Amino acid sequence: MTVFEGRGHLPYSACDYVWVHHLPRLSGRKTRPASARALRDEVLLPEIKRIHQENYSVYGVRKMHHAMLRSSWQIGRDQLARLMRIAGLQGVRRGWKPRTIHPAGHPDTASISSNAGSPPNARTSCGLPTSPTCVS
Repeated sequence: MTVFEGRGHLPYSACDYVWVHHLPRLSGRKTRPASARALRDEVLLPEIKRIHQENYSVYGVRKMHHAMLRSSWQIGRDQLARLMRIAGLQGVRRGWKPRTIHPAGHPDTASISSNAGSPPNARTSCGLPTSPTCVS
């Protein structure tokens, strides 16, 4: 017995209704022909990979866009960025090294504190502990 039986509503559950309602749209994805954008993407992807490879795989979106225009391909910069993302292509980042707080080989700050389990002995200027857990 479903939720709606006996109340004058649908003779089946709402989940079944949604599934049956969207079924024609879901099956249309398999039979629908490829769109013009998908067909153009299939043509452009090998060209983008080729031009990127010819330029030693260092060009980013901006330079690739200019290279595509020089090769007489009319393509927008955002479309090129989308296709480069799909193909897994990116430019080389030069001059940007990761900046960290500590130099390489510096010990961890957690391992520096030897008394991590014991309460601190910090006191205020009047001599009282800084927190109720700091008892001396």
